Amino acid sequence: MRSSYSQKLSADRPVNVGEKERSISALSGIAILGYGIIRRSAVTPFLIFLGGALLRRGWTGHCPAYHQLGRDTTRSDDPSGNLAQPDFSLEKEGDQV
Repeated sequence: MRSSYSQKLSADRPVNVGEKERSISALSGIAILGYGIIRRSAVTPFLIFLGGALLRRGWTGHCPAYHQLGRDTTRSDDPSGNLAQPDFSLEKEGDQV
């Protein structure tokens, strides 16, 4: 049984990132995080933060930026998140071409 805290987190952070995008985010996050840990310079904290954020996005399937923009790529292979289909056709009759 899930705790009320877990249920609240799930309600606040619905999955809004598609499977392909989650995989790419997680792998990128691991690579950037690893590079940030190995590399010692002024940008190390930024690399660790970015890698961790991408890893979290891939792990949880929730992107706060997508949430704010109202985007959801879980139901489409279209990475733009635009699920709308055009409601018009550009085809013309044979005599109008």
